[in-house]
Amino acid sequence: MSSPTVRADILDAVTKAVTPVPVFAVSDYGNRVADIPKPDGGMFVLLDFVITGEAVASIAADGKHGWIEDGVASIHIVHPVTFDTKAALALGETLRMALRGSTTPSGVQIDSAIPFVDAELPAIGFKGGYHGWVSSAYFTYFNC
Repeated sequence: MSSPTVRADILDAVTKAVTPVPVFAVSDYGNRVADIPKPDGGMFVLLDFVITGEAVASIAADGKHGWIEDGVASIHIVHPVTFDTKAALALGETLRMALRGSTTPSGVQIDSAIPFVDAELPAIGFKGGYHGWVSSAYFTYFNC
């Protein structure tokens, strides 16, 4: 899981980009995807922090250093199988454009967000009459 700063900032950025579509952080449900609320009849977004690393970074004179946290957040757009796929893909593209190349107020840099592709929702434990799309957002955070 990512640091609290990264997690909060990316969750906020995703939520702002897709409002009024509901956003749920998978980790808020203890990774029990079955417990995540399923809004009636529409889309919702799942955010899952999947890979994070950290390295020491020199930022000034000898003995002065900070840390670079970098990682990936998976963003899932989920909708009932009867829902119009075009709307989900349009939302995904809006979200990608809002995220990539952005910097949050705390300094988390969202370097890129790849195009959304069909997701195998059972792979994350989400079952039922839903279809999903997934993108990966790559981020860097300099903690100095």
